[in-house]
Formats: sequence, structure tokens, C-alpha cells
Amino acid sequence: MKKLLLSLLIGALCILLVAILLPAILGGISKGPNPPSPASKGRSLVLCIISKNIDFDALLQDCIWPESPRFTEDSEHIKKFSEAYFAKLFELNSDLKFSMFSGGGISTATSIDDFLAGGKNMWSYIGGDTPDSPMPGNHPPFLFTKNLRLTNEDLQYYSKPENANDPSFFSKFDASVKPYGDSRVVFVYRDGSTSFMHAKDLTPSLFFRGCEMPPNAHVVHPR
Repeated sequence: MKKLLLSLLIGALCILLVAILLPAILGGISKGPNPPSPASKGRSLVLCIISKNIDFDALLQDCIWPESPRFTEDSEHIKKFSEAYFAKLFELNSDLKFSMFSGGGISTATSIDDFLAGGKNMWSYIGGDTPDSPMPGNHPPFLFTKNLRLTNEDLQYYSKPENANDPSFFSKFDASVKPYGDSRVVFVYRDGSTSFMHAKDLTPSLFFRGCEMPPNAHVVHPR
């Protein structure tokens, strides 16, 4: 009798467990894998640049960072909006995908003309000389999500040591701008490493990583 009751109890527990887990299992099967995050897309974008720079270096040609002599004739044009620089990269690197620029409510462009028209790009970038850092390997971001609305003047002001913890840095987030408004930000460094932070936790010190920006540093946002 005890064995029968034990068997019934075990059977009931198994049925209950299946009932709990089955929706999650089926949901996972129907939804498939999660789409790439903005951080992984930004990393893929920078790694494409690095890879192409290696190819060009072997050919004794200029790199494709925005301040490269390769873009001297177009330097003013690619400073107007970030799509202009990225469009140049599409001409030079077939590994780039429009999906690397979309996410967080920003749709994917269907053509280069669609991309250049605006609204299909989440990345702002910082161009100009890369400053030296007090700590080896520390440099400011190259890419960051466009909801952080820094200006060229901000680069100079907030990167100074005396402003490293200025709380007004939070005011540079625009709540109306996708992908994250004033809630968070993703940034990507020139070595392909990434950071993802809540806006309220981000300070100039964490963003610039101890680097004081040179006079020719400039920030370029999407149109």
C-alpha cells in the first residue's frame, strides 16, 4: 500500500513538473535564439574596421578610422553626421551589415540610400586623435548609442580631471532619443571591447577613462 501511494505521489509530482516547464520549453522553441544585442552589434562593427585596417596595413595603405588621411577630402562631410562616415566604410568593407546599426526600436536600413536618409542608425562616434591615458590600455569610447547627446565642447569639458565626477553629465542623455533614452548607454572601444551602463551610474571618469581629449577630438551623431 505504501509503495502504491509513493508511486502515485511521484507520478503526480512528475506531471506537475512537466506542466510547469512545458510552456517555457515550447516558448523557447517557438521564439528561437535572442537577437544580437546592441553591444554585440557594435563590437562586430569595430572588429570589421580592425580587420580591414590589418588588410590595408599589409598593402601599405591608410587605415579606415575616421581621422585617417584616406578621408582627408571628405573630412568635413563625414563630420556632419555619422551615417556619412559609415557609408564610406560600406564602400570599403563588404562584411558590414545594416543590421549592425539597428536595434532598440531603430529599424534596419534596406539600402545605402535608406541608411543615409537617417533614422536607421543608433551609433554616434568620436573622431580625432586618440589621447594618451594615465593607465595603459585605457581610452575613451569610439562608438556610443546616440541617446547620449555629447557635443565637441562636452568632450573638452568633461574629460578634464577636475570635472571627472560632474553630476551634470547625466543631463546629456535625451529621454526622447532611441535606443535607450535616459535609462542606459552602450559604448564600444577601438579594440572591440564594450560597456553597457545605466545612465545614472555613468560619470565622465567612467566614460573617458582618465583621458583628456585633445582639441581636434569631435563627436558625430546620426542625422
